[in-house]
Amino acid sequence: MGDNETKRREDAFTKALNSHGYGFQYAVPRLVEHLGTFDGFAWDAEVSEFPVEVQGADTRIDFILRSKSRDQGHLVLLFCECKRANPALSDWCFCRGPFVTRKTHAIEEMLADSVEQQIHGDISVKSVRIMCAGFKTYNVAIELRTDSRGDSQGKSGRSAIESAMTQVLRGVNGYIEFLGIYTRSTQPEAFGQTLIPVVFTTASLYVSDVDLGLADIQSGEVSGAKLERVQWVVYQYHVSPGLKHSLEASFSNALDLPEVLTKEYIRSVIIVGASHTKDFLYAFTRDQLNIDRIR
Repeated sequence: MGDNETKRREDAFTKALNSHGYGFQYAVPRLVEHLGTFDGFAWDAEVSEFPVEVQGADTRIDFILRSKSRDQGHLVLLFCECKRANPALSDWCFCRGPFVTRKTHAIEEMLADSVEQQIHGDISVKSVRIMCAGFKTYNVAIELRTDSRGDSQGKSGRSAIESAMTQVLRGVNGYIEFLGIYTRSTQPEAFGQTLIPVVFTTASLYVSDVDLGLADIQSGEVSGAKLERVQWVVYQYHVSPGLKHSLEASFSNALDLPEVLTKEYIRSVIIVGASHTKDFLYAFTRDQLNIDRIR
């Protein structure tokens, strides 16, 4: 009886660990530590479970990766969220909406936050465009039901993707809030950091080149959408004000809505299929990024 009870308890504990995704969360930084022993690998695992707060909501960043190379003291940090997908809803599909603003119908570059501080000065947050060869952008995301048995409470829609976006972007913006407090209390030396959100997921990732603008105007439906499986995608997410940091924004024309949307609210999140983590970390290196400030 004792052995049976022990086995039951251990099985329940194992199931709970897997259900909450703890194993997946720590397997990725363990892989980074292993790869870091090889010449040419670009990232170091910096911290895990880093606590931050933004807009009165607190969270913990699963882990942060730091670029090994620097450009005049400027770092690139990857803010990483690990999302174990519900097996019943683990096909994540992406396509492009053909309209973003009257100025920009499609944003090809990644959009990120860059934080800078001069010696003994306040920090400033600037929008940056990042070009990286082979990374395509999408702005419509849908979860599809699979044949696998999954969580009983799982429903169709955008819930898991939306949850992952909220979590990782709250982490980035909470970190910016932390930097504002840190610089006021310690006045450190000048620094610069570009902050890139990344979601590692057990979901399978697919993209489509379907043109949503060609939907039938009567029914509102498209037809013949094809899907291609990919290793990772760049998802252009419109961040709600409730997730944004409180540092002051600056615009050349505050009434120019396309400028406000692009510079303040659209941020790119890289979503990586778990089995392609190693390939992604080798492909996405600091030295290959072309970072251009846009404000």
